[in-house]
Amino acid sequence: MITLSNSLEGFYAKKVSLAQILCLKSAFDGSKLESEVWLQKENGEVHSAIARHGGRLYIASDSHYPEELKNFISVVCCAEIFTEKSTAEILDLDIKQEFNVLHMLKDEEPLPFSSNNGLSELYSALSSGIDGDVFLPSFDIFAPDVSHRIRHGAAVALAEEFGGALAFKSQNAAVINGIAVKKDSRQRGFGSLLLNRLIAHLHGDVFACTSDENNNFYIKNGFVLIDSAVITNP
Repeated sequence: MITLSNSLEGFYAKKVSLAQILCLKSAFDGSKLESEVWLQKENGEVHSAIARHGGRLYIASDSHYPEELKNFISVVCCAEIFTEKSTAEILDLDIKQEFNVLHMLKDEEPLPFSSNNGLSELYSALSSGIDGDVFLPSFDIFAPDVSHRIRHGAAVALAEEFGGALAFKSQNAAVINGIAVKKDSRQRGFGSLLLNRLIAHLHGDVFACTSDENNNFYIKNGFVLIDSAVITNP
């Protein structure tokens, strides 16, 4: 049975879509902003976690009850779905975009973080460095969402003259949403500098989704390639 949930306790695994759900839950607990979370349970055991935010569903599932999930997706309004490739295939979803999933376990406690840069500077930095791995909504959507996350301690955002970086985080997981270096500043180590500064403020399982050509950037900075994630049609 799939029901709305106020808690994700007892359901945690090294899945990028589950990390997204944990980060969404962390950012929007106690607020009026939309971030709904459902759990699929059978005989007291949790088999799937689902979140809806900004028109997208995030699904983490062990695929034990795919027919119920298919029915749920068919009646819940969403523009697209983000999940692991294996889950998308079991649910017969039409894959639009595929990413490599990389993972790092950061055991050290995170450094404290306070944002000294405006959101317009961050958006400009990320926009100017787009190389296929940074996907931005319009600024009108980006600004309130990221601002809310930073205020609630659920995001780390860095903006420098040479580029920018953004990650969403919960207590034990984080997802890197973008590392962007401006074209005239590339091949000078700034990408690794941004990544390492970002990671210093994160804790637990840190995930990145990237294209084939950028795998080596994350691998040389301590990440391990573990899986494939996809964006699909509902």
